Amino acid sequence: MKAIVSGLALLIATQAALARPIRVWTHQELYTNSNFVAILTVESITLSAAVSTNNPFPNLYKDYIAHCKVLQVLKGDPTITTVDVPFFQSPDGRPGFNGAVPAPFTVQKTIDYLAYLKRDPEGGWVATAGTYDAGLSIKTIKFVMLMLLAKVSSNRSMFAGPCA
Repeated sequence: MKAIVSGLALLIATQAALARPIRVWTHQELYTNSNFVAILTVESITLSAAVSTNNPFPNLYKDYIAHCKVLQVLKGDPTITTVDVPFFQSPDGRPGFNGAVPAPFTVQKTIDYLAYLKRDPEGGWVATAGTYDAGLSIKTIKFVMLMLLAKVSSNRSMFAGPCA
């Protein structure tokens, strides 16, 4: 029995040692470290011809490119109307593995994204938090809007005035 308990403890300790710490970025850090911050909608998603060196598990994740239309520029060149953002994701929609936070891109037309992007060495766009943690730099607007609506509805003083 003692050997079984020791074996389980060793197994649990080994699994914990494989875990990857995830840096939590504030919106201010993302904004400061980004070259381009915008609200995007995904026009199409294509499978990337190349396997990214940032994809830690090419047998588990597939590399894609999100072809996005820029709806509103919050930081950066206001003349940019489209951006292509590389990302990886499980083809069957499984969540990230070993701490990966994949981009939440989908072609559903009802979802827009708040994207914090920076230039890569070749001049393309990448998520500010990196491809491995792209989901930290690319947020669904529905989620952000629901959080804001919850805050506003709990704070009625924001609507004080003749229309309240």
